[in-house]
This record gives sequence, C-alpha cells and structure tokens, in this order.
Amino acid sequence: VYASRGGQGNVGFELHMKPANGAGEDQLLAKPKDASGSFTSPQWSADGRYIIFHQQAGPSGSSVWALPLEGDRKPFPVLQPQSPQANSVDVQLSPDGHWLAYSSTDSGREEVYVTAFPKPAGKWQVSSQGGGYLTWARDGKELFFVAGGGKLQGAGGRGRNAPLGPAAAEQGRRHGDDRNHPDAGDE
Repeated sequence: VYASRGGQGNVGFELHMKPANGAGEDQLLAKPKDASGSFTSPQWSADGRYIIFHQQAGPSGSSVWALPLEGDRKPFPVLQPQSPQANSVDVQLSPDGHWLAYSSTDSGREEVYVTAFPKPAGKWQVSSQGGGYLTWARDGKELFFVAGGGKLQGAGGRGRNAPLGPAAAEQGRRHGDDRNHPDAGDE
C-alpha cells in the first residue's frame, strides 16, 4: 500500500510504503528536498512498476513525477508546467500503463491532455472547453472527464482497438463537446 503522510521537521509530505495488513515497518520511498516541497496524490501503476505523484513546489506550481519501483528507484519528472503559474491538476494512468491522462492549467484554464508513459512522447489535448475529474474506462480505450459546464465527456472508445493520443484529439476536433456521444455518429 502506498500513501503520503506528513514528514518530520519542516519537510512537506513524503511518500511511504507499508503492507496493507499493518505488519512490517513503514518504508520511506521519497521525500522533498526542502520544506516548500510536498509529494501528494500517489497512485500505483497497474503493473506495480511505478508510483505516479504530484510534486508541489512552493505556493504555486505542481508537476507530475514517477517513482520506479525497480532499479535505482530515483523519481523522474513526467510533466512539468509550462509556466510558474500553471499546475498539473488531475492525473490518471491508463489501466495498461501506456498512457497518462492529465488536466493542466497551461493554457490558462484547466484542459485535459494525454501523453505516452513512462517516457512522455507528444501531448494531445482531448478537451475543447475545459475539463477535469478524469477516469479511464476499465479496458483503457476511453477516457472520461467533466467538461466546462459540468457535462460528462469522453475521448477514444470508437471500436475495440480505438487508439488514444493523436486519434482521440482529432476525434475531439471533429465532434466538439459531443465527441463519443452515442448520437454523434461515425464519420
């Protein structure tokens, strides 16, 4: 079981591991370099190879990092905000572990993007009028989110092997806020 908890002294939140049954010692996995940093919102990849988490740095600025649980176990940055005022707000790793969906304020408002994982390659915006509160379909072929105005939206999901990334972004441009709605029709 992975969780964040308050650090000792003036250090922000750290990442710790302890067996779910409560037996064994609490193991420190990672801690911020200074008091202004904090590690929050950890999530374990389905294959158990990574922990994805937010790193808060000061009063603004939230980036996304990954901690490999094999090899040297050194955290590495996955997503960095494009400006000091921007934040990565919500992050969800796909069930197969190959895609990272996230909402970010890089554009000036919270929008939803998808990138490859563990090595980010490309950045595809899948929302068109804001978005957040991300969740993947169980099969990982569709990403759902709440768009501006509180409307539930989806990206991907057309057919058994529907691709994400560039195809989902293109689908969003064709269908606007009604992409993947059953009445949107196939092109």
